[in-house]
Amino acid sequence: MKLFLIGDLPLGSEVLKHFHRIEEVEIVGVLVQSPNKRFQNDPFEESKNMFEVAKTFGIKTFFSTKEVLTQFDPGSIDVGISCRASIIYKPDFISIFKHYFINMHGGILPSRAGVHIACHVLIEGDRKSGGTLHLINKKIDDGAIIDRLFFDIEPTDTALSVYKKTNIALLDLVKRNTKHILGNELKMRQQEEYIKEGEERKYFNKDALSKKKQLTLDMRPNYIDRVVRACDFPGHEPAYIVIGKNKLYLTTQRYFNTDQ
Repeated sequence: MKLFLIGDLPLGSEVLKHFHRIEEVEIVGVLVQSPNKRFQNDPFEESKNMFEVAKTFGIKTFFSTKEVLTQFDPGSIDVGISCRASIIYKPDFISIFKHYFINMHGGILPSRAGVHIACHVLIEGDRKSGGTLHLINKKIDDGAIIDRLFFDIEPTDTALSVYKKTNIALLDLVKRNTKHILGNELKMRQQEEYIKEGEERKYFNKDALSKKKQLTLDMRPNYIDRVVRACDFPGHEPAYIVIGKNKLYLTTQRYFNTDQ
């Protein structure tokens, strides 16, 4: 089976290493966007991006979808997997894949589509989150669902801890569906079927989170708690209140040593 992988995250590196160990799989290439980026928030011991791992294995690396299109004809690759890559794929790129073009979505579809889902599930007060494998089509996060894996959200969870749980769930999903991917035997359900059974469809765009970061002291304490935890992710602006001309940032992280 000819396989093509897309992404930068260490999650993608774990997927690459998983398939590289399978004799009947030929990884014909990987597409990366940030070859020099370092990741420090992932749950895996070796937080190397996929570019570094592909280079170690001698796998050909591409840096844009246009570059890939110059090398592969429609239907020339059996399976593609997008490992949480922030790319909107066009029909000509989708057509490269003969059997499946799979997305690893960091949330439960159809109810949690879009971006920053690890944040929004906390703001929404969800009791569970997880990951979804689904086919990629012309619409964002709209393709048929292959499999979903849920985990509990705890009262102390932050965006970072939910993100880590999500990546672990996504890797587990790929592993438990590998046999069916290789055998071209995946069973799928359209998202409309889940909606007819009572699940909602909600999409969060890239601006949805920034609009919720500003808090006021007259808001309900449990809502403030959810938003603060939802915006707790290293390297990103936390939730805040504004007093006068100052932003006062709110976080669950300690900046002091209680033992001193």
